[in-house]
Amino acid sequence: MATTTAIISSEFITELFKTVIVSTGKSGAAFFWEIIKTLWTSYWPYIIVFFVVWIIWELATKNGGFHYNSKNGFSPTFNRVVGSGVYILFQGILYLIISKIFGNNAYNNIWPYPIHLTIFILTGLFLNLTGFWVYWKLPRF
Repeated sequence: MATTTAIISSEFITELFKTVIVSTGKSGAAFFWEIIKTLWTSYWPYIIVFFVVWIIWELATKNGGFHYNSKNGFSPTFNRVVGSGVYILFQGILYLIISKIFGNNAYNNIWPYPIHLTIFILTGLFLNLTGFWVYWKLPRF
């Protein structure tokens, strides 16, 4: 009897190992998002449940003594995942806009690099203005 509905299948293990081998040179947050991207199509309900539980946990332990809290009250790992997730979201929106207007070959040119820098700065500005990133002090006028 085949167990195709098992949470941990041989396809899962194969894809996980492929992701680990390909992503060895990336940061922890990039590696995390690469695993999410790889597993999303097959395991999206579990991933959503994981994120909901993690967000509830972080909100429940915000500014508490259970784990190390950053200046904004959340764990450093959660801050990295939120920051990199917002960056990926903004980059994805940028990619959709550029590819719809100029085609997929637009990324072969050098002009998107200043736009990537702009996305990086906008990510910090967005997280600061929403109150999530409290480290960047904006000038007072």
